[in-house]
Amino acid sequence: MIIERSFLRRRSILAGRIRINKNSTFDCLIRDLSPTGARLELAGGTELLPLQFDLEIPKQNALHKCELRWRSEKAVGVSFTNSTGARTEL
Repeated sequence: MIIERSFLRRRSILAGRIRINKNSTFDCLIRDLSPTGARLELAGGTELLPLQFDLEIPKQNALHKCELRWRSEKAVGVSFTNSTGARTEL
């Protein structure tokens, strides 16, 4: 399968936090990152992740609204549905 992307993803090792609602968060590792999406590694399984969630990247002071594009046992690919990546309040 060939996946065409608007931007190349750069390898990264950034700490991230998946926010499903105000009370549910999961830590993750951001392994690839571009202005339009990311690949996230999770310590637990990915089967309980919803199709849409927020991704907080504390080091970049950013919060992205995400849409799930693919999933494997320990990783997911997401596209960002907001264009700015600016910090917003939840």
